[in-house]
Amino acid sequence: MKVLLTVNMVQDHVKQMEDLGYEILFEDERRSDFQGDYSDVDILITYNAFPGLTRQQLPNLKWIQLTSIGFDQVSPEFQDVMISNNHGGYSPQIGEWVVGMILAMEKRLHQIYDNQRDHKWRMLMSLTSLKGKTIAFIGTGTLARESVKRLAGFEVDCLGVNRSGHPVEGFDETHRLADIKQVLARADHVINCLPATPDTIGLIDGEFILAMKPGAHLHNISRGLVLVEKDLIRYHDHLGMIALDVFETEPLPENSPLWQLPNIIISSHNSWVDQHIARGRFELFYDNLQRFQSNQPLRNIINYERGY
Repeated sequence: MKVLLTVNMVQDHVKQMEDLGYEILFEDERRSDFQGDYSDVDILITYNAFPGLTRQQLPNLKWIQLTSIGFDQVSPEFQDVMISNNHGGYSPQIGEWVVGMILAMEKRLHQIYDNQRDHKWRMLMSLTSLKGKTIAFIGTGTLARESVKRLAGFEVDCLGVNRSGHPVEGFDETHRLADIKQVLARADHVINCLPATPDTIGLIDGEFILAMKPGAHLHNISRGLVLVEKDLIRYHDHLGMIALDVFETEPLPENSPLWQLPNIIISSHNSWVDQHIARGRFELFYDNLQRFQSNQPLRNIINYERGY
């Protein structure tokens, strides 16, 4: 069977996949114009080759393995193909990122960096502690659970919001999405962990922002389309700090007004990165390739209708 690989992998990992009996064809999705012959490709391993690849070019395609958790980049013409994602693969890293951003806001690190840049010795008396604060996670999947696990030593209250309000280990309370305004009114930090689905796109709009406690902090670390950026720009001064790692359009355009907001931390979809990602991805790919060979159920099959 032939695999079209469009993301970089170390040669040793490629060889191990070849040792399973697969033929590996590599095309760098960041540079390739995808003009080759892919008619006998059975499996596509990719992050986002879809702007360049069409379903017609892959008539024999049986399975797509994504390197990402989200799959909104997948062209609708591929919805007839079995797709698996990297569910949970970046959650520990993003959990650390969430804790780091929360601490950066409480300890005013942006102001400290500004003072250093300007060579100003200025003691800040507005630093705050996490102790006693309320952290609300919109979504209680692996991103939220790994974040909550890492917040356990800070003496905070962690609230979770999901569709039904069902209990989730690690959270002090969980609430229904229908009751979200009650949660927003209590939270000092609100972290969006939701995927982009028909039910969640545009959820964080002006009404959502104004329902938050004045001066509370907002974080988005899952999908940019969940947040209405024009509403955030309009109502940013209702909030304390804002940390965005994902955006409606990526890369974020240079002329976006978001860059100019005085209370924002912008990062370039960076929260998932650490030194372990290559090994973690490979272990998932290798396991699923073995399962595919032996007709076993694959890990992390997505459900288009559900949206994750």
